[in-house]
Amino acid sequence: MIIAQIATIPERACILKRVLRSLVRQVDEIRLAVAVDLIDDDKAFAADAGFLKHPKIKVTYHDNSLQDGAKFINAPLEKGHHVLVCDDDIEYPANFAESMVKICKEPFKDHAILTVMGKNLAPRPVPNYFKSEIQCFKTFEKVKEFAQVEIPGTCGMVYCTDNVVISVKDMLSPNSDLCVGAWAHRHGVRCYVIPHGEGWLRDLTPDLPAGSPNMFDRYKDNDSQLTEFINKNL
Repeated sequence: MIIAQIATIPERACILKRVLRSLVRQVDEIRLAVAVDLIDDDKAFAADAGFLKHPKIKVTYHDNSLQDGAKFINAPLEKGHHVLVCDDDIEYPANFAESMVKICKEPFKDHAILTVMGKNLAPRPVPNYFKSEIQCFKTFEKVKEFAQVEIPGTCGMVYCTDNVVISVKDMLSPNSDLCVGAWAHRHGVRCYVIPHGEGWLRDLTPDLPAGSPNMFDRYKDNDSQLTEFINKNL
């Protein structure tokens, strides 16, 4: 099976429909984790988001303690699956799943973690995460060739559970990119950004209401927690 893993918050319901619509025909199942703060928020979100009523979409509500790591709630642990880890603010091309899985199979024989975005950092210890990039391959910019990275982006990632099994237990930092990088480092699995054009994926964040919360804004002024995790685990 091809299973897509996505996490979202109610504030992003306005663009979530477009994200899910872009993926649902490409995969066998979408496992969507929705963060709610109040006991009745799940009912309110479900009422507003009637488009979630699709046989392929499996919704789990949670308290957001995992933050970005919620993408891995109910991630498959058994062999035989290709897992797509996606964002709730990106519209994916119609050939996304097919292309990612095909590359994962050949030439990487399902042994690598592949992504559309990734980073390499300065030698450890780094003084801070956001200012220590020495190489960054971006989601919405052209990438000409395969590039090995130590921190793969979970905004558009694929791996095969025959050789890579990542779960919520591995989400030991608020940033899931760092957690996957740490998992790969521990297990000796290589991560690569794949070649792609700048218009292959579509950024939907400009369509969000002003002031919508995001992971970068939460930690941009103080990334000490992320930095400490990197220096201990990567």
